[in-house]
Amino acid sequence: MDDSIKEDKYQKIVRLIHSMDCMIISKEKVDMYDNIIIQLSELSDYKDANKLARECSELTKQVMEEVIVKTYKRAHEYKEKARTSNEYTLAAEEFRKIYGYKDSDNLSLYCNKMSVNIDKKIVKKRIFNITFLILCFTTIIIGASTSFAKYYYANICMITGTYNSSIKVFNHLGTYKDSEEKVIISQYRKGLKLKEDDNYKSAQNAFIEAESYKDSEELKVEMQYRLLTQLTNFEFNQV
Repeated sequence: MDDSIKEDKYQKIVRLIHSMDCMIISKEKVDMYDNIIIQLSELSDYKDANKLARECSELTKQVMEEVIVKTYKRAHEYKEKARTSNEYTLAAEEFRKIYGYKDSDNLSLYCNKMSVNIDKKIVKKRIFNITFLILCFTTIIIGASTSFAKYYYANICMITGTYNSSIKVFNHLGTYKDSEEKVIISQYRKGLKLKEDDNYKSAQNAFIEAESYKDSEELKVEMQYRLLTQLTNFEFNQV
């Protein structure tokens, strides 16, 4: 390779190195530095090619360390926000990218375990719901007009989270067995579900209907606070 070709290649490499200062920290940046080092090695002892190669090698290590830290932080964020099986799987994949760094190995295994457990719970819940629905329909067929059948049906609704139906049927049953108490329990559980859905107004109403059951009084106050916070934030955003 004559000097004119070397010079042309050298200048292109120098310009590329300078342009990389603006690049964000990423695995792609590491790959580019690795590629530059290979190109500099082809220039042998031309000008300060060897010095630039060493500098790029140090920059590669520095960027790689930052990539690992960034990936570790992102994986932790995925893990903390994870609620579904797929979200835990995504967190596990991020931890596997930096296998061996800090506690990434253990956290990857933990996220995989959580993903599997959630999948198992979903399967169990589906089987449970199907079983209860079958029992429910069987009960209705056997004797839908009897108080016992209605009571049994209302319990199924409450267990499977169909709280509006359980409240309606238990109310209709009146003093039959513990129907009055089950109305209050259904209202309380309905409030908790609505709270999870950020439906604070309806949740507050449910906790009011739950009277003094468990921590209904405290939750009623909490819902009022959250409603006021929502209103304040809305008015602030309109300014």
